[in-house]
Amino acid sequence: MIEVSDAPKAQNEANQVDSQLPKKATWKSRWKLCLGAAIAIGLVLTIVGIVVEENVASKARAAEAARVAAEEAEAARLRLLPDAADACFAASDGGVEIGDEGRSLTLQTRGNESFSGTSFITVACILRELEIPDSVMNRMGNTRALDGRQDAEWADYAASWSYHPDSGMNVIVELVD
Repeated sequence: MIEVSDAPKAQNEANQVDSQLPKKATWKSRWKLCLGAAIAIGLVLTIVGIVVEENVASKARAAEAARVAAEEAEAARLRLLPDAADACFAASDGGVEIGDEGRSLTLQTRGNESFSGTSFITVACILRELEIPDSVMNRMGNTRALDGRQDAEWADYAASWSYHPDSGMNVIVELVD
């Protein structure tokens, strides 16, 4: 039997037991938990979005840089033939013609019956600027009218030429891809 004086003691023991039991989650604590989870998920998604966006932007910058570099390289390549002619002071020479937006160069020397054209010295100068191999230069120098049109390739160039004493030498140099 429990006596009246033991009642506060029993109530105290019951309160201790209740405090050790897990409390039921209230709607406020659930709401706080959901809000915290939503904020955490939002932060993670924001960070992932930033990383993905930076990766895409980085790839776009790299692609643009590659495109610009390719355009600059092609522009420099298209200056090879005009620069060779300029280096030999052949820009005003009647037998030197740049064509195809810098992709071809035509050289025409004077012959016994044609008085317009450039000199063999200018042709040799331009071809040396284009780093023509000695073997090709020798083939050009030894071409006869009976040999017809000859051709050769070196580095970035393809050349064809013919010679006749009456009309002179005709050389076409083209950039190759």
